Amino acid sequence: MDEQWLWQLVDEGDRIREQAPTAATPEEIGAARRAVAAANATVHRVEAQVEAVESALAQPWSWLRPTHRHALVGSLRRGRAAIVAATTTRDAADRAYQAMERAGHATAHLPRHTSGSAGVGRGGARRTRSADRHDH
Repeated sequence: MDEQWLWQLVDEGDRIREQAPTAATPEEIGAARRAVAAANATVHRVEAQVEAVESALAQPWSWLRPTHRHALVGSLRRGRAAIVAATTTRDAADRAYQAMERAGHATAHLPRHTSGSAGVGRGGARRTRSADRHDH
């Protein structure tokens, strides 16, 4: 009974290890970090453009040029929509980066707790359940 229970634990451990998310490579983490930085830069750039348009619309002279003012209002609407899109992109990139970081931390302990000799019998070969059962 004890041996069967131990084999069940080994099988469960193998299933858990197979289901564990794989850790991202340093290159993937670096690419995700760069994507977040680029998305942040885009958000800041679009916000600066919107602020410049709002500043131009706040000037009294903008009322003297209705065609130009109308173009600025259209630009402001597109800029605000672009802020929403850029923020959504930045948030998605940040979520992907955070998920990579979490997966890396979640799987970082697996190699430390796995010994190279687990399940190894005489002669250095990994013993299987069937081989173990034939020995008895």
